[in-house]
Amino acid sequence: MDEYTREAVTISLDLPGNMQITPVLELDAVTDGLKIDMDTTGARDTLRASYITVAGSQEWECPGWISTQALIVTIPAGVRIKEIYYRQSGYPAEQAGVFSCDDESLNQLWQESFNTLCICMRDNFMDCPDRERAQWWADVTSQMHEMFYTLDSRAELLYRKGVDTVIGWTSQDPSDTFYHVLKTVVPSNDEIAELPQQELYGIVGFWLYYLYTGQKDFLYEVYQPAVDYLKLWEMGTDGLVRHRDGTWDWSDWGNNQDSTVLENAWYYWCLTTLEKMAGVLGMEEPWLRETADTVAAGYESLWVDGAGYTTTAVPDDRGNALAVLSGLAPASRYPVILGVLQNTFKASAYMEVYVLRAMCAMGYVSEALDRMQSRYGNMVSVNQEKGISTLWEYFEEGMGTYNHAWSAGGVYLLPAWVGGVRPTAPGWETCVIAPDFSHSDRVSVTVSTVKGIISVSGTAQALEITLPEGVTAEVQLPGLEPRTVSGAGTHTVEITH
Repeated sequence: MDEYTREAVTISLDLPGNMQITPVLELDAVTDGLKIDMDTTGARDTLRASYITVAGSQEWECPGWISTQALIVTIPAGVRIKEIYYRQSGYPAEQAGVFSCDDESLNQLWQESFNTLCICMRDNFMDCPDRERAQWWADVTSQMHEMFYTLDSRAELLYRKGVDTVIGWTSQDPSDTFYHVLKTVVPSNDEIAELPQQELYGIVGFWLYYLYTGQKDFLYEVYQPAVDYLKLWEMGTDGLVRHRDGTWDWSDWGNNQDSTVLENAWYYWCLTTLEKMAGVLGMEEPWLRETADTVAAGYESLWVDGAGYTTTAVPDDRGNALAVLSGLAPASRYPVILGVLQNTFKASAYMEVYVLRAMCAMGYVSEALDRMQSRYGNMVSVNQEKGISTLWEYFEEGMGTYNHAWSAGGVYLLPAWVGGVRPTAPGWETCVIAPDFSHSDRVSVTVSTVKGIISVSGTAQALEITLPEGVTAEVQLPGLEPRTVSGAGTHTVEITH
């Protein structure tokens, strides 16, 4: 501005994307006590900052970081703005994974998922930068899975810090209400100390971390706290685990949550996860298999022929997805479960990733992509129209933040199931490379692993695969018998007729 303002002026300054910034003002003011307000573009509960002038020339940088796509500045009369700029900051991990295909809507979803993951990282993995910035354990577990397909190894330190914090806040006092409870948010007050199903997901995530890193020391850290937590749950006479309220009885947003189907699948998945950990660590825990068998037998009573696993009038897409992912659902029931997942849309943006992952795990990748495009289509379209770079807390616009960690599952799903690159043994000793070409003629994916870079590019007729030393990959292409490739360098796999 060349002149002093004569009346209040509001300007909106667009940023390249949703960013963590500290705004900086350089200005002249005619007097003390003029207030300059800075606002953000969050859907609600937005962040704000104000600066009170002194007379004359001055420069000020906001001491607290804010997150926004545009900085909205209201300038009172009597101010001459010399310059408004910002300092960007964030967690210092670099992008190390990429994904692309012929379907631009999937490319955009991957990019917005990546942006969302990054904006929800700083000194901890957080649910969102616009509100409490808290380490909710379901968000953190999802972010951990996503980081392996996108970021360099420095991101792992943020997850390990989170695990250390959770375990460090576990009470060892039998008289304490939260004895052996793995808390969902730490530090926090006791009102949100335990969301039981989020904690079960966290235990499942412990094995995922080991699968991608091969870090046996990590299993030693988490194994006993996870066992202690599972032992707090009680079994009913029907073979199913009794409902655990915690301090917030929450499965997901929305309705039609079938808690019985959900939490028994989570609990079974945890039991089998800890059984695998015990095997690696040489621990003897026969109760894990005994309890898992009991739950599996009890879970059979939840199956309704032609309908799926349900205790409600309408089968829950989330519960049926977890029945698949936990290993409780046999392959013979997949067609019925697919019908549930193609026709029921109760999962929120938090639990949608499990539904899509279950569809992929059953072998229905094309159907999963159809659902993904249907569910995220409006979000991606609105983002394109409004220039929003991140994914929302809810599928419905305006209900929450425009940047929420649990919505970023596409950044894992697309390279893992469309690119087809997934570890099958801890530390990427072995992996599968099984691209899906149902929605695209060509895919390209790069994943940074503990062994080095794995890259895959090509079509259903020919793939170029680059592997690091120490990785053996099973390559699966339609019309081709599975082929094993290994050894550092680039390998070409072709279908010849």
